[in-house]
Amino acid sequence: MIALDGASKSQFNEHHAGLAVTFADQVAIALENARLFAELQDELKKQIALRSASAAISSSLHLEQVLSEICRQMGVILDGTSAYIAEYDKTYSAYTVVAEYMSSIANSNEMVSDLGLTYYVKDGAWLFDESIAMDYVVRHADDNDLHSWTGEMISQYSGKTILYIPLYVQGRLLGHAELWDSRSHREFT
Repeated sequence: MIALDGASKSQFNEHHAGLAVTFADQVAIALENARLFAELQDELKKQIALRSASAAISSSLHLEQVLSEICRQMGVILDGTSAYIAEYDKTYSAYTVVAEYMSSIANSNEMVSDLGLTYYVKDGAWLFDESIAMDYVVRHADDNDLHSWTGEMISQYSGKTILYIPLYVQGRLLGHAELWDSRSHREFT
């Protein structure tokens, strides 16, 4: 909105209003161009990160390096404060953290490494299994129905939101990825 203020009543006429509309149209175009440019920059950032992850996958036979790069790119692309990839063990109903990424803005509690740690359902851990048919799960620190173990993890690491993504291959659960945001309650789509 453009507003013109004058010192006297009836200072502006139709000519002034026409000029103001012309300026307003130019401002609207500039704002729209800035919005489109920002969207394009975000898309470019995502494409570069995906290309980097693809290059890591195709250039290395070292699983740890590949998973680490994918984890890092997931954190960067989705603007998380940390990201993890965990391998599922159906026999023991457990998962083991096999890759992690912590951004420079992660909080000090979140900077504690989970790499190599195994979490078991028998100890209260919540995890995907073949019976959970979801594409992803989002949990917030302030959810009323938060699983107690997830609530403890969020509290321990000062998280606000966790995005869980199951990793399936031909219907078989291999593990899951987690993206954390410790800055704010965040809605993922």
